[in-house]
Amino acid sequence: MQLLAWPVVVLILGIIVILVFKKPLERLIDRTQKVGKGGLEAGSAIQTAPDQQRPSRGDELLRQFDNALLVKREVDIRK
Repeated sequence: MQLLAWPVVVLILGIIVILVFKKPLERLIDRTQKVGKGGLEAGSAIQTAPDQQRPSRGDELLRQFDNALLVKREVDIRK
């Protein structure tokens, strides 16, 4: 009986892990593009349209410091 104790424990823990992380595992499988010797290659979770440009990370960081008055002044100057 001791010979089967560890495999049973590992099986039970494996099933619990799969049940707890079911959604993240499904998303990982959906994003998987290539599996090879080097490991797993997955795409990004966020899919953007090719014609739609995302702002750079620097622009996103600077936008955090914008206030309403400054943005209004910039719009008025551009007009």
